[in-house]
Amino acid sequence: MHPRKKRAPYLPVLETVTQSRTQVSNGLIFLAQSKLPDARRAIAQAKNLSTNSASASLKIEIDIADARVQMAASRWAEANQLLEAGLGRARRLGLLGLQYEARLAQGELDRKSGRTAAGNAILGELQQDATGKGFKLIARRASIAASQN
Repeated sequence: MHPRKKRAPYLPVLETVTQSRTQVSNGLIFLAQSKLPDARRAIAQAKNLSTNSASASLKIEIDIADARVQMAASRWAEANQLLEAGLGRARRLGLLGLQYEARLAQGELDRKSGRTAAGNAILGELQQDATGKGFKLIARRASIAASQN
């Protein structure tokens, strides 16, 4: 049997995951441009595309991105739920990078929702943990987030 024919059933799954990740990226880009309705649509599309995916990391990425969209809409409770769910899954699966991303978003959420001391504590601890494990970009982002007004 030709090798391409063996792999063909997996291609649609891979394409769906790729398309979903693209929509997550689009959502975050729209969010950075303050285009909240477009960000919501992109994240909703990412969720829809990922419904049949077995990729746990993809679902965590979507939770974190969706939480950021909820934060932009001042929907603190919804954002917190998404981050807690994503962080819990990332911890169970040992996905350190996604744990750090969720913790970064949690620290930002706490600061934006008025829990400045709690947010600063999360960000400070994250900065130390990320630096110790070689995640320098996340450590830097935590430092920047903690210093913003």
